[in-house]
Amino acid sequence: MAQAKSDYPRDEFDAFSAVAGGAHRGKKTILARVMPFIIAMIVAALCALAFLTWTNDWLGENGLNISPSTTTSKKVASAKKSASKDTTSKKDADAQSEKSEKTTEDSSSNSSESQNSQQDQQAQQQPAAQADKSKAVYIYNGTGVSGLAATKAQTLKNAGYTNVTPANPSGTGLPSANTVWYVNDADKATADDIAAQLGISAVQKVSGLSNGDIAVVIMQQ
Repeated sequence: MAQAKSDYPRDEFDAFSAVAGGAHRGKKTILARVMPFIIAMIVAALCALAFLTWTNDWLGENGLNISPSTTTSKKVASAKKSASKDTTSKKDADAQSEKSEKTTEDSSSNSSESQNSQQDQQAQQQPAAQADKSKAVYIYNGTGVSGLAATKAQTLKNAGYTNVTPANPSGTGLPSANTVWYVNDADKATADDIAAQLGISAVQKVSGLSNGDIAVVIMQQ
């Protein structure tokens, strides 16, 4: 475009008009230049982190967790929990077994005590065998003291015995102390009563007697 010719001489102001005009733009700083790259890197890192987190969660739900420490910790915790349950179950089983054994022992003990008590009651309820004072009783005087057998016979008569005979022993085999002899088990109660009446402690069962059912041998006064 042609410039208009001026009738005035050129001065210092005409110098600016010769320079190309336009918008003023200053130089950019280094930070301003690299800032877009920094922002892009941060965004990329955040996206990568989000992707890895999501991927790890998905794999973990499907049994493919890529975090060894997390998987190991879960396995260890599960094993400890299982072991704890097993220990608790064993303790409970042992306690139940001990309780059952104690119950069985108590039941057995109570049963034994009950049986013993019943036996004692039956023994107490059974009437004691009574002396048969009609049995033939012979009293032998082995001391040589005259009249001692008759005295003992009178003592038994006074106690209710009706068939008592004083006599002298014949033969040998006499005991060393005062003794009551009997043959049949049925006469045991009568022999015990005679011994009690005469103050004799020795009562013996023998195979046979020459006279009577029961014999009293007096060897000491």
